Amino acid sequence: MARERIVQYNVTDDFSGASIEETEAEFITFTTGGFEYRFEVGKVTRDKFNKALAPFITKGNEDFDEDKGYGSFKRQIGKPVVGAPAANSERAEWQQRVRSWGQSVGHDVKDKGRIASKVIDAYIAAHPDDPDPGA
Repeated sequence: MARERIVQYNVTDDFSGASIEETEAEFITFTTGGFEYRFEVGKVTRDKFNKALAPFITKGNEDFDEDKGYGSFKRQIGKPVVGAPAANSERAEWQQRVRSWGQSVGHDVKDKGRIASKVIDAYIAAHPDDPDPGA
């Protein structure tokens, strides 16, 4: 008897709760009041978010990086943020360790995108000395 394991992911817009195609999903990251927020959304919510922020962005100052000068992290309204640099490089490095480990032990982990919570939980259980720096 042959067996086939099928894994199905349902991607949900974190804001609206609507189901979205995995290829349409993207993360929005923003900072306000000294706290960074991140959520995964589809095109409709992303467009609403960008439209709501447009008046504030046009009046605000660009991000300033002392080494690179003004505009080092400027984004245009309405343009999808794809492959944006991680806001927290320590967390990005940790996530890469989780991905590599997950793939090496047989979990279905993509090279980019969200890491399933079951993979993260398994990694933390297997590596208690390497906690999530973003938690």
